[in-house]
Amino acid sequence: MKVHTLNIDSSQRDTSVYPNSNSYVMTLENPIYDVEEIRLISGRIPTPQTPSPNSLILKLSSGSDEFNQSVYTGTPHYTGHILLDGTTALTFNGADDPFVHRFHSGSQKVITELGLDFYYMNSGVLTHYKEAGTDHILKFEIKCSTDKLEGLPKVPLEVVEKALPPPISIPEMVVDTYEWKDYVSIAIIVFFGMVLLLLMKRKPKLSE
Repeated sequence: MKVHTLNIDSSQRDTSVYPNSNSYVMTLENPIYDVEEIRLISGRIPTPQTPSPNSLILKLSSGSDEFNQSVYTGTPHYTGHILLDGTTALTFNGADDPFVHRFHSGSQKVITELGLDFYYMNSGVLTHYKEAGTDHILKFEIKCSTDKLEGLPKVPLEVVEKALPPPISIPEMVVDTYEWKDYVSIAIIVFFGMVLLLLMKRKPKLSE
């Protein structure tokens, strides 16, 4: 299992389907398999809303699978918080404010698309953050595989050899190369024997 970097620029979304950058889905060019961890390591996120909340709440998903909190207070239906500093544009650094989602109940078998939703807590209710037509850039590190077969168990060669039945020996067919010569000799003897018999049976001509 390796760690791969995924860069997401919200300006690359399909704006005909997702007009707002606070809720959209990005399709991956290549699927990823056996995902164990998703970590947001850095980002540039405009935060124009006033008054500014204390944090952005980011929910990640893939299709119908939501990557929610496993340990939480209140509502668990989000992936994590991004603390805000009161400015109108946040430069996020994951080393200072860790944002990590681990798949504790078992790896996510495959991810072909990644959904992103930005919220803030409004009187205890998750509310979409007002992005005001701005775009953001996020950089993720994902512990996963890009090979569908990499996660399959590898069977040692000696186990395979033990499972195979013993080889079957096929007896060799011995062909007598001189057998046809014997038949030829017999045929010649029979032929001459018949000729002699015919000659012996012929009646001699009487002279007048």
